[in-house]
Amino acid sequence: ITAKKYGCDLVNLSYGEPSWQPDVGRVSEVFAKAFNDWGMTVFTSAGNDGPALSSLGSPGSLTSVITVGAWVSPQMMIEQYSTLPPEDDDTPLEGASYYFSSRGPTPDGFLPDVCGPGGAVAPVPRASLQGKAQYHGTSMSSPNVCGVAACVLSAVRQNGANCGPNELKRALKNTAITSGFVVEPFAQGSGLVSALDCADYIIKNHGKEGQSIAIDVSFPARNNARGLYIRDEVELDGPKSFTVLVKPQFSHANMRTSSEMDELLSLELHLLLKSSEAWVTCPESMTLMSAKERNGQTFSVRLNTQDLKPGVHYASVDALDASDEARGPLFSVPITVIVPHSRFVSTDKPKFQLSDASENESIALKDNGLDLTSTFQLAQGVPNRRFFTVPMGAEWATIKLKSKDAPRVLLHAIPFVRGDMPNTECQLKRFFQMKEGVEEQYHIRVKGGSS
Repeated sequence: ITAKKYGCDLVNLSYGEPSWQPDVGRVSEVFAKAFNDWGMTVFTSAGNDGPALSSLGSPGSLTSVITVGAWVSPQMMIEQYSTLPPEDDDTPLEGASYYFSSRGPTPDGFLPDVCGPGGAVAPVPRASLQGKAQYHGTSMSSPNVCGVAACVLSAVRQNGANCGPNELKRALKNTAITSGFVVEPFAQGSGLVSALDCADYIIKNHGKEGQSIAIDVSFPARNNARGLYIRDEVELDGPKSFTVLVKPQFSHANMRTSSEMDELLSLELHLLLKSSEAWVTCPESMTLMSAKERNGQTFSVRLNTQDLKPGVHYASVDALDASDEARGPLFSVPITVIVPHSRFVSTDKPKFQLSDASENESIALKDNGLDLTSTFQLAQGVPNRRFFTVPMGAEWATIKLKSKDAPRVLLHAIPFVRGDMPNTECQLKRFFQMKEGVEEQYHIRVKGGSS
């Protein structure tokens, strides 16, 4: 509210807390007003509670902000963290998300928007008896991206255009980089921000129909979830078709101005709908209008999960202007499906090979029909995830780990994601040095039927 008083265009918030009910409460209402009514773009950090899925905090889980994850480049690895160069037969260093950067999806399927460099050598208070210090966190990546946005707005205004929050958010996401590094949409959203591409995009597309309008998507049958998140195994055997509600959001005060009324009446976007993955089917097109009298428009998506491999799978349904596909999605529907590894073993087939290339990745069911063992091949900085369906009636699980060498390991388990409590209330998170041949043992509370 103070930022509104002084006419700020951009605000960064590098703080947060665990989240489990997004878009609820006074803070959410103020951020929505800032973004949609006051012309103020709010950037916020995703949080530092990764790398497990569904660890995204608040306010990063809100809709009316730009949520930023933390990313590290090979140059940052070498200069800030003194990383050893790879040996001749090793793969080169690759940019990736920081391990701690909180991940989506939220319980209702929402993901971070973009990512930015999450580490820096920065000035610190004199009381610390040093001039500068090295820090990292999403509290570093969010102001970095906010600063990028300030440069973009400056360039755009020098070219005679003005850009509101929704147009800026769309530009940052549609020009984000998604190649040349380890891509993980759950931490990075649309990708790594690109200042020059973003400014060029706004200048090129400013004023086009629908470019400055926020378009909300939700799943009415799933409590108006902002995305589709199939987490528990029982849902894989349930309905495979889902209705998506699309609602353009028009900003106005108590009474609409004539220009706002014209915008409302004239909206008619002929959109192509495209699925990013073959296991998601959507209609070929839709015509989007204001649809105020119908409270939005709908279309359906259908999932074919039968042939999916174990693990986490991500897809999106993107809506593109049929006459100008180059300006990128006007809205996207995020879809996350988890296929538990335990689904592929049974008493009749107790072992399943997870990788065709080697025997280092497998899962096996023990003779008692309950206990599971799995082998891992870990790569630096890349999460290796396992999903198990908890037997009905079970309340506690024991996790045992043993290694042939002595790596440093981060174990992060979130045993259920049902939107009834923050992840911090149920998760297990341990960062430890393993010892060759020595077994580590941990216990975690679980819910029967969850993954």
